[in-house]
Amino acid sequence: MVTKDTTHDACSKQLVHIVPQLMRLMRRSIVKADSLMSIAHLRILDFLARSPGASLSEVSGELEITNATASSHIEKLVKRHLVKRVEHPEERRRIVLTLTPEGRKRLDLVKNFSTATFADMLATLTPTKLSRIQEGLSILEESARQYNEKSFDSED
Repeated sequence: MVTKDTTHDACSKQLVHIVPQLMRLMRRSIVKADSLMSIAHLRILDFLARSPGASLSEVSGELEITNATASSHIEKLVKRHLVKRVEHPEERRRIVLTLTPEGRKRLDLVKNFSTATFADMLATLTPTKLSRIQEGLSILEESARQYNEKSFDSED
């Protein structure tokens, strides 16, 4: 879906078109690397790698899902020994979540496999096209970060 129309509307339509295709590719690469892993599981493991000792509500907030849904995902990860769940030493009702060494290993494996999948997809592109994609992704990432801060942080 290449377009010369550079309006906000045209760019938005192109994003809505391409993001599901990229997510499908991501999901397939995750399942190839680990048939029991989902995008939600990957996001939880990644969050816990960045935020060791996070609570269940922090995980649900990060993924923008209910505590019940987060709890269900966490239970699966605990059973696979990818996440360790313990009571907070001072707050009995608070659960502390950490990535296990096996969880770190699985996270790295899946991320590396997914990265390799995307690298394979991009392998036929010229350096000029790769540079344009990187530039566009950087702009998109910054725009999304700013928009999220402006639009959604004020809702809390």
